[in-house]
Amino acid sequence: MRTAILLLLLVAGASMLGTVIKQNASQQEYIKAYGQLGYAVIRSFNLDDVYHSAWYILLLLLLALNLTVCTVRRFSSTWQRTFAPKIIVDPREILSYPKSKCFTRKEASAEEVISNASPVLKKRGYNVKSAASGSSSFIYAVKGRLGMWGPYITHLSILVIFIGAVIGVFFGSRGTMMIAEGRSSDSYWSNSSSHPVELGFSVHLRRFRILTDAQRRPTAYRSYVEVREGGRLKRKGIIDVNRPLVYKGIAFYQSSYGLEGFVVHVKSPKGGTAWVEFGLASLHSPEDLLKSIEIEGKRLSLYVHNAVPDYVGGEAVNATDMPLNPACDLLVTDKIEETRWIGGWKRLGWLQVGDSADYNGYRIRLAKAVTYTVLEVSRNPGLPIVYVGFALVVAGVFLSFYVPRRELRICAVDQDGETTVTLGCPARSADEATEEDVEFVLNAICVVDSKEER
Repeated sequence: MRTAILLLLLVAGASMLGTVIKQNASQQEYIKAYGQLGYAVIRSFNLDDVYHSAWYILLLLLLALNLTVCTVRRFSSTWQRTFAPKIIVDPREILSYPKSKCFTRKEASAEEVISNASPVLKKRGYNVKSAASGSSSFIYAVKGRLGMWGPYITHLSILVIFIGAVIGVFFGSRGTMMIAEGRSSDSYWSNSSSHPVELGFSVHLRRFRILTDAQRRPTAYRSYVEVREGGRLKRKGIIDVNRPLVYKGIAFYQSSYGLEGFVVHVKSPKGGTAWVEFGLASLHSPEDLLKSIEIEGKRLSLYVHNAVPDYVGGEAVNATDMPLNPACDLLVTDKIEETRWIGGWKRLGWLQVGDSADYNGYRIRLAKAVTYTVLEVSRNPGLPIVYVGFALVVAGVFLSFYVPRRELRICAVDQDGETTVTLGCPARSADEATEEDVEFVLNAICVVDSKEER
């Protein structure tokens, strides 16, 4: 038991280190937080990936082995006490119990004493077993037999949780996926791989919303998503910070968000229209922010010179990093040969969603701001096993504390024309409820002459 407690403390301490120290971060992050020496210590003991380290897994294995050995050593005796208890015992053993009585009956035989006591005990909820040996008759009565299995079920629960955790570590995966509004993704980037992992289905982001209070403080981040498989809609759901979506054993958690880009609507002097999309989060170079379109035989170029997620104007321009009020600083020109020079562009100024500006008869409107969500993806095949382990923990604790085991023994011996009755209960069963049961048994036996009482 001492070894188990020591191992539990070591595992708990290691888990605390894995919580306090950020896991799987970059070298620069560790050096910035802990310095060169601290980073060397972290790398030496694999503290940057505690839960996959060899020493942490060794601690878990030792703990599992210790619990298994302790359980196996005590299992046989507990099994025997539950399903094959010793019924015939020496009366002196019963008298050694803290709560015991010895008295005589002159008008009833040992068999009659046992037959009178058995129905009472059964009515009180006891499981009664009786036996006889020569002139002696015995009763072994017990209730709450499952209570003694509470510690074993608790030990088993720890082993089950351990097995589920190991399966999750070695066969599960975690990663992230970024989806822009109106788009879908059928894969995610795993933390342990440089290649995307296929989901087998797609997640479509209908919209992303940030809810705020009157002071514009965020109160909720919500991704409204649809799960599609084989071209069919399988599930709709809202992914909130504390409300993941789970499909086929894969859980999606709300992780981050941002401004993906803008959609600009252009209307020509003759009524022709065009839509222009600018992607901010997915751009590879500043040239991706330059778009050229052709309307009614004329070419027009637009360039996003700057963009902010929460436009307020003035000198500050941007209030927060949340896409609450996106805006962009837009440049436009129809002089293709001069687009490389700033003098060939006209600045339309900061446009918020719904704002428009004119350029040589063209009506240019910022139609929409597109946001994106970042979802944390967790695939843990061991999670159902962990849930079973937690259910066993609850069952074990309940049996240990709320199903008390009560045991009562009676020995009746015919000798010299009278019957000597010895009755007692072990120390672990000596409570007020058991004493009440004993009184009912004594009344049924009809004690007439007390010889000894303890």
